[in-house]
Amino acid sequence: KLLPPLMAPCDVGAAGEDLHSHRGGRAVSGGEPGCSARQRMDELPRLLPVNDPEHVAQVVQQGYRTIGRLVDDIEDAALLVDPLCVDGRIIGASSGFLKLTGYGKEEVLGSNCRMMLEGVPEVAISRSSRKNIRDYCHMCRVVGLKDISEAHALQPNRRENGSIFMNMFIMGICMVGSRPYILSVSVVMSEGLGGRLRQAETDRALEAARDRFKVIRQHIRANVDASGGDVAGGPTGPLHDETLEASREYRPEVPGSVPDFSFFADRLQDHCFLTNGGYSATRREPEELSTNCMVFSSRPIRPTKEGLSFRVRIDSVTSTFTGLPVLGFTRRKPVDEQGLYPCVSRCLGASVLIGACGEAFARDPPTHYKMGFKKPPQEEVQTWTWQPNLPPSQREPPVTAKAGDVLKCVYTPSGTIKLSVNAEVVLSFETGRPIEHGVDYYAVADVCLSVYSITLLPPDHKESRSAPFARGVIEAPDECLERIVSSES
Repeated sequence: KLLPPLMAPCDVGAAGEDLHSHRGGRAVSGGEPGCSARQRMDELPRLLPVNDPEHVAQVVQQGYRTIGRLVDDIEDAALLVDPLCVDGRIIGASSGFLKLTGYGKEEVLGSNCRMMLEGVPEVAISRSSRKNIRDYCHMCRVVGLKDISEAHALQPNRRENGSIFMNMFIMGICMVGSRPYILSVSVVMSEGLGGRLRQAETDRALEAARDRFKVIRQHIRANVDASGGDVAGGPTGPLHDETLEASREYRPEVPGSVPDFSFFADRLQDHCFLTNGGYSATRREPEELSTNCMVFSSRPIRPTKEGLSFRVRIDSVTSTFTGLPVLGFTRRKPVDEQGLYPCVSRCLGASVLIGACGEAFARDPPTHYKMGFKKPPQEEVQTWTWQPNLPPSQREPPVTAKAGDVLKCVYTPSGTIKLSVNAEVVLSFETGRPIEHGVDYYAVADVCLSVYSITLLPPDHKESRSAPFARGVIEAPDECLERIVSSES
């Protein structure tokens, strides 16, 4: 009764189903020998953290004077954390946070957020939430990071006077130049450890916290811009020269031309982060979670005689799960709103999708289908499979995804959706849904199951197997980014 309600990942199947059967994918025991997905993620180029205690103290002090002080007068409970300090030290605390917790500013600055877990019964602390937060902070140091979804948790925290409250907090990246900081905003859900919270109540609190997060982040950026962006201790300051060394030395290859679109970044799904100027999408914790990294195109797909199409290259795979990423198209325009993502990818409104373990899905209404205790009826989500005699949990994909594979998704004017791998069609289904003329379609890519990192390719790029860009993370040089902006405008 003392345990707080757990916030489960949103992409779960209907009750009673196998965890991955709603996609046709499944968990795999063992796996291929060699480097694991976790090891490959750890090898991503990252900014180096400051470890020396004296140096850390200097960074905290200078970080507060230049960045942290910008949240001093914020009435919301907000913290600013430096992920480039070992153990993620706090460099800024708002007046609202100090009022909520009772701690003094001197006690908070230079500390880690774990200070608020001291004295909380261990049984009440969510280990999965703490693991997610550690992984999130680790990923905020990835070189070439364009954006990363916010992380959130509902945890019991302890005030300075010993009282305990249920804290709903959201944390997200706050880039100052090329220098990452982490901004956290808290909302009190209840006092003590007891009490049950409805999902609708936590959803409203989370959305309110996210709205405040965006306002505070904009406040920080506006003040930095007003100062000319020359922030001591930041990307141009002397204290972090060595942390940016990896960024200066990192020069990955860039394709000769750029894709027609990047990924929509205003609101990312829970475990997604973007690199390479927004052209690459990666799923965090790929060996623990098979989902939660759906992305959309930032602009409508340009139709051709072939119909609608886009191409991606697989950068990284894991042997923990089996199945292909789910690709396709939707008539829903991606916007920054709470209902952007469905709980299960096949339930996406106004969409035609293909992949997983040799399946295709289509839903006509613009609203997402809400999963219940049974699989969706065909009139809600029409489903096709190349193995109709097998239950979803036993289906296998037509091919095994490998790093370097090029996937192409095509939706023909007559309504056929196709998936090709390295220029060979491996799946094709007639949906009976011709492309609607004069209607915008957006690309959809669910980086799920065995594939946890993909990169968009130009439509005119020669289709071939090729090595992944620098472990799946690319950062285009300035001249390339200028060309992208010019072409988009």
